[in-house]
Amino acid sequence: IPTMWRSDRIVGMLDQFELCDDIDEVIIIDNDWANKPDIEFGPKVKYLKQDENIFVNPAWNLGVSLAANDRVCLLNDDVTFNVSALFSQMSMCFDRFKCIGISPRSYQLDNDNRFQIIIEPGHNIRNGWGCCIFVDKGDWVDIPEELKIFYGDNWIADNYTTSWSLVFPIETEMCTTSRDFDDYSSGESIAWQRLSDK
Repeated sequence: IPTMWRSDRIVGMLDQFELCDDIDEVIIIDNDWANKPDIEFGPKVKYLKQDENIFVNPAWNLGVSLAANDRVCLLNDDVTFNVSALFSQMSMCFDRFKCIGISPRSYQLDNDNRFQIIIEPGHNIRNGWGCCIFVDKGDWVDIPEELKIFYGDNWIADNYTTSWSLVFPIETEMCTTSRDFDDYSSGESIAWQRLSDK
């Protein structure tokens, strides 16, 4: 979880992470430690305080490189969902699905305690697919350094043999942090075009 603490949702999620038997560790990459709330982390948390903002895509690369397990979840800090319900089901899916993001249908579902997941073929880039991505570390390819904020989810989807979308109730404000960095968008768009043309 890369964070700049712009959303309060991450604080409420930490207790759920600690209580979930299907989660061994939570790697928090703090890109704005001066803004960190006064909270104490549980024993599962690896807290990585950065001297300066390394941005989300390098943070994802760092988190995957340090993850103890091959099954990794890249998670935004501005989402909430039933952690145990989702992770208990996802733990059984990795043998078949190596790269799963979020379907836009997930953000329209009522959290009515019916938590059966649906996995659909393909990705939904630009529609919240990258807010939560489950990947197999063994097939991970580092996101190029010229992509700091945008197109990381594009890169991930393109570098796994197949990508999928998860339907499950999730709430988010969407782009809580990235909207502050829109100035990077045009430059990274050019970089992405060059990379995707290779």
